[in-house]
Amino acid sequence: FRKSDYAGLAVISTLLGLGAACWFATGLLGITLLDIAAIWDNVKAVMIEAMSHTPPDWPMVIT
Repeated sequence: FRKSDYAGLAVISTLLGLGAACWFATGLLGITLLDIAAIWDNVKAVMIEAMSHTPPDWPMVIT
């Protein structure tokens, strides 16, 4: 390998490792893709609800 290949190789192997760890954990806990979809929909609903309660100029800092 050339030295420039190591960064790409590190990223690929990290992503593969994280993917394998998540797959293993979800398999161990018995979580299916349907469960993940339901959790994601719930998170989206909560985020939309929280954003609706923030004032419109909230992210901006008034100086």
